[in-house]
Amino acid sequence: MFIGSELNHANRYKEFQVAPTGGRLDLALELPHRNFEWFCGWESAVHVDESRNTWTCEMKTPLSAIADGLHSEAPAVGVR
Repeated sequence: MFIGSELNHANRYKEFQVAPTGGRLDLALELPHRNFEWFCGWESAVHVDESRNTWTCEMKTPLSAIADGLHSEAPAVGVR
């Protein structure tokens, strides 16, 4: 999942990845720089259905993680 909160800065965004094994990665990017140390406290759950050869993932990410507090504001109440 890629989430950017600033239309004028497409090179600044957050990236969230989940593998079928449950392995996770989250990054704060301001290209070309990548912050691998960043962690926002997000959660995920993976379900593998072997009989259908599929997997699904649910992700729960705090809205405060979208804005880093330096370059953009967190979403206001009612903003979608």
